[in-house]
Amino acid sequence: MIFRTFIPRPPVSHYVVFIWYYEGKEMPHTKERILPDGRMELLINLHEDRLQVYDGEHPDRFESLPGALLSGVHTQSFIIDTTCQEQIMGVNFKPGGAFPFFRLPANELQNIHVSLDELWCRVAGELRERLLSAGTIESRFHLLETYLSAKLARSQGLHPAVMFALREFQRRPLITVVTGPEQR
Repeated sequence: MIFRTFIPRPPVSHYVVFIWYYEGKEMPHTKERILPDGRMELLINLHEDRLQVYDGEHPDRFESLPGALLSGVHTQSFIIDTTCQEQIMGVNFKPGGAFPFFRLPANELQNIHVSLDELWCRVAGELRERLLSAGTIESRFHLLETYLSAKLARSQGLHPAVMFALREFQRRPLITVVTGPEQR
């Protein structure tokens, strides 16, 4: 099994936590529950051109999607099929970080998975093919970083109000614990 991460250079690193790569045939389980974490993730299956995602509440229901997709922000868990993920890459976006690359508000992508073809048209298939032909993991990381950088260059970045809100969320705790008189 190989699992590697790569931190892109600025300006991509302002929007992306890391890019990751996984390769392995033997998984101890065929399905894995993914818990919500407030982030969007880009996934590109390099083993086969499909990904299967199961409903977290109804594991008998699933959708089969093309091998390159964007997983929106989720408020509930979902289940992935690990048997079709022998070789896969992903981009873990910072909160609010996916917007410059996809130009869609997060609420439109909430609790869904969208084919990258729908968002980037022909670029998705081209990107997957180029990643497949890249010789090393490092060259795949740099290629994906280059694609993201090109998308970012055509984007206007985040709105200043969104940048301010994200800084405030990071500066202040999101949860405040209030204790009752009996706990003082």
